[in-house]
Amino acid sequence: LGCAPDFVLRYVSAVERNASGNGRILACLRLDEESVLSKDDHHVLLNTVFSAPTDHFDTTLPMDQTVADWQRAVDETLAMFAQYDAVVTDRFHGLIFAVLMRRPVVVLGTHNHKLSSAMEWFEQVEFVQYADSVEDVQLKMATAMATKDWSVPDWNNLYFNQMATWFSGVNDPESTCA
Repeated sequence: LGCAPDFVLRYVSAVERNASGNGRILACLRLDEESVLSKDDHHVLLNTVFSAPTDHFDTTLPMDQTVADWQRAVDETLAMFAQYDAVVTDRFHGLIFAVLMRRPVVVLGTHNHKLSSAMEWFEQVEFVQYADSVEDVQLKMATAMATKDWSVPDWNNLYFNQMATWFSGVNDPESTCA
């Protein structure tokens, strides 16, 4: 069985990818038990790490929505991400939305492996950087924002187009997710 990044990377939205943002940084940060950030860390990220103004957002949405509601919510979220100069996040979908909108993004880990494990899928994406700590965010953001290459891998050819083949071996005890 193969492993693939989030299927949302395949999403085609009518939202335009702006070349420049609004002069602000979006801090898409967890406010739950999975966060490794303290209240002080949140304060530092929102108020002192960046010279640009910083806004907070959490990607959690109500679960009782129709498909049309979800699509509208995703498009509205993408439109919001497209407005910002850059993103710092400890949320998996914060990373995904930043990549879809080609926004420089610094990723912070959480208590589980979801984000640190996912970074393998984004190694070729120059505007995605991983920070081991809040103290590393500013330097990593400078690196992400200095990129000239806004390309991303062809997720369909690398992963999604192969899913039927992967799933055909689901009952194979030799199959692994590596």
